[in-house]
Amino acid sequence: MNKGVFLNRDGVITQDPPHYACKPNQLKLIERSADAIRLLSEHRFKVVVVSNQSVVGRGYFKEEDVKAVNHVLEEEMHKRNVHIDAIYYCLHHPDDGCDCHKPKPGMLIMASKNLDINLKKSFMVGRIK
Repeated sequence: MNKGVFLNRDGVITQDPPHYACKPNQLKLIERSADAIRLLSEHRFKVVVVSNQSVVGRGYFKEEDVKAVNHVLEEEMHKRNVHIDAIYYCLHHPDDGCDCHKPKPGMLIMASKNLDINLKKSFMVGRIK
C-alpha cells in the first residue's frame, strides 16, 4: 500500500483569501507550494488534492467552474514538472449531510481505495479558518 498526503486546495496550494479562485484566471499558487508537492512525490507519497467546493451547492457556481479551475491547477503544476495523483472535491452544501464534505472522511476514503493508500501512514494538510 501507498502512503499519501491529502492537501486542501484553497489556502494550502492556492491563495485564499482574498483570491479564492472560482474562475480559471483567478487561480494564484502559494509561493513554493509546487516545490513542496514535488518533494512529497520524490519521497514516494501519493499527492491528493481534496477540496470542499460548496459554492456549487450554494448555487453560486457550477461544477464546470470547479473543473476548469482544477484543470488550470494541473496545468500550472505540469509547467513546474510537478505531479498531482488525483483531485477530489465535494460540491455539497455543508448542511447536506454528505460523507464527503470535510472534515468528514469521504474523499480520503475514496482516494485510499482508488490509489491503494494506507490512511494510517498518511497525512492531511489543511488550514484553519
